[in-house]
Amino acid sequence: MCIACFCIMLIFIISGCTIEGSNPDSAKNGLAEPIKIGFIGSLTGNVAVAGESMRRGVEIAEKEINQNGGINGRPVRVIYEDDSCDSKKTISAFNKLVAIDKVKVIIGPLCSGTVLSVAPLAESNGIVLFTPVATAADISKAGDYIFRDSISDTYQGKFLAEYLYDNLGFRNMGVIYVNNDYGVQLFGSFKENFDKRGGKIRIAEIYGTGETDFRTNLIKIKDKNVDGLLIICNGKECGLIPKQARELGIDVRFVATDNFYSPDSVQIGGSTVEGTVLTAPALDKASSAVQYLMQKSIMAYGDEPSKPHLTANAYDALMIIADAIQSGGYSSSAVKEYIYRVKDYTGVGGVLTFDENGDVEKPLEIFVVKNGKFEKYGSP
Repeated sequence: MCIACFCIMLIFIISGCTIEGSNPDSAKNGLAEPIKIGFIGSLTGNVAVAGESMRRGVEIAEKEINQNGGINGRPVRVIYEDDSCDSKKTISAFNKLVAIDKVKVIIGPLCSGTVLSVAPLAESNGIVLFTPVATAADISKAGDYIFRDSISDTYQGKFLAEYLYDNLGFRNMGVIYVNNDYGVQLFGSFKENFDKRGGKIRIAEIYGTGETDFRTNLIKIKDKNVDGLLIICNGKECGLIPKQARELGIDVRFVATDNFYSPDSVQIGGSTVEGTVLTAPALDKASSAVQYLMQKSIMAYGDEPSKPHLTANAYDALMIIADAIQSGGYSSSAVKEYIYRVKDYTGVGGVLTFDENGDVEKPLEIFVVKNGKFEKYGSP
């Protein structure tokens, strides 16, 4: 090969090289380098309905930010990773996003257990984790870089216990709950606060994640003379448990927590879930902000999200992160310090103020399943 040809080839190779993490297309088109944000959510598996609702909120916010010029002239690029609510997959996704994609902020994970499994890595690497969904009480103490705009299990358990005792007159409860961080901690909070009121938990049955047959648990509950059966569930079992309970002749009022708020619960449970009373985060569907988000979802995906409060939380999460980067630049420490300073932020999912633990406290509401729809509960 001639020396001139070799030099031309070398120049071509050098000019085509990019620094790791850069976007060749952006450089070619003269565009600003994108700001990369990580996403870890359960897009497959038992809680994929929640994961899809979460992803929608992030995608709508991402598109909106970029249509308005990005952040300080730079487009946002969210890199989506699926962990199926499995801690090993979560850690793998985290390592990939940090080591290869060079992100400094991650939205997610979705499940409480996966947040807690990866929180130590986030702390040691100085990476902001912002979950719009996870609710376990332990997340409050998971580290300085861990945030959420979802409601903690401690708060929800207390709210539900007080409402059932004070407003519905329940005194004797049966409980069936999933054996994970969400189920165990929410049950613990409910029991503590129901006991304080003077109520009694007559029987509590625990089941493993992924189970589909609950008849053995339910038979034990059948003859306990309870006022209601509290169902603390994750995914499809939210509809299976009431269905199997009715098949066994259990004729009590069903009560549930926020995970029950899903079309799957009604589709699977059918008429057996009619009248179920449940807690869910307050979301003013009449507000212009919520209507805007639902319309964006319909335009992009053909329908409203199955869990609109999770879509709202995820949308708010990326918008707050974008404000943080706009204000202090894209560093994890700048984003962290900004979020701690957020007070009375009017988001789609509610008014947010972050405390010293990276938590928010937002109002809950009581819903009832009526004619296959989730409606606000009026009176006993």
